[in-house]
Amino acid sequence: MIIFWIPATGWAFISWNCTDAATTFIFTIRKRIRPEQCRQYPINIASPIAYVRERSMQFMERYLEDTLDLGTDRMILAPGWGYVDAPEEEAFARSVEAIRRLAEKAAALGVKLSVEEMDPLSTLLVRDLPHLKKLLDAVGSTQITACLDTFMAADNQETVEQYYEAFGQIGHVHFSGYGREGYMVPGTGELAALQQENADGDATDVAPADKQGAKTVLERQLESLAAHHYEGDLVLGLWGAGYFKDPDAALRRSVQWVRESSLISM
Repeated sequence: MIIFWIPATGWAFISWNCTDAATTFIFTIRKRIRPEQCRQYPINIASPIAYVRERSMQFMERYLEDTLDLGTDRMILAPGWGYVDAPEEEAFARSVEAIRRLAEKAAALGVKLSVEEMDPLSTLLVRDLPHLKKLLDAVGSTQITACLDTFMAADNQETVEQYYEAFGQIGHVHFSGYGREGYMVPGTGELAALQQENADGDATDVAPADKQGAKTVLERQLESLAAHHYEGDLVLGLWGAGYFKDPDAALRRSVQWVRESSLISM
């Protein structure tokens, strides 16, 4: 299934003390889009400040309940973050404790959780595949699976095969074209061969993705997912200043690429 992800950063400003208003808002959203995930950035389940951490956990526990109301059974979870001048292991321990608590509630509700790599500017706790594996291993819950963010994996020179070697399975996928401009329209971005050359230090320029016979980084990743018989959801994520002026055009191009691609089944 292909889902087009729309982040809603105003979610946290709903008055949760008014149950009727919250419920009405949730079902209004459900009528307009079909979200498959629920994640909120302005909260921090690994905060060193106890009341911030607990308030964040209360929000996340409510989001788990909202997940079912939104018509899905999976929530993507951000692991929180610590201060850059504080020991990373302290934030790691708080994150593990918080995620274990959320995993127990998720299991009771029948909701699956997934955690993905994130940019180091967002959190250092899952900044690459080794750190993501360290976190999920420490949590030790079968309720949580790894989410593959194709851009982050490519940016860290990681492969789909390495994900399967690390986790045995991939629970969810965020996909986009890969390039220096950001999360790009599928079919654009760096070529797979060029990315390898750049990793080896032998090339510097980004080649056009439409070069005859060449495959993009994303196409190689999708081929690897198909080889492992991945049958889960694929969520398109577009991000970059180049799309700010006309995001609808970028979305239409993405939908057209998905429809024409032999690598994805609608």
